[in-house]
Amino acid sequence: MLNYPRTYIQLVFIADVASVFSNFLPMFQHEGRLIHTLYFALNDLVHTLMLRFVNSAVVGTKMAGDLVAIDVNDITNLRTLEDMEVCEACPR
Repeated sequence: MLNYPRTYIQLVFIADVASVFSNFLPMFQHEGRLIHTLYFALNDLVHTLMLRFVNSAVVGTKMAGDLVAIDVNDITNLRTLEDMEVCEACPR
């Protein structure tokens, strides 16, 4: 399975974004009513992940549906490879 370059890159990506999720998950790992914080926490999570590869001018302060509406297939919306936030172990 690790003989496939794509699998290796996917595993490195998961390891790299783990820090983003490790900030998010503890919020919901204790008892209590937290549904009122879920919307904003998920919005922040998606916002943070998108800023890794989408231009900050495109992401801006958008929330929820506006973030989903961003066309990630439009290369003008994406950061350049040199500017993209990728892990140190990933080849560019």
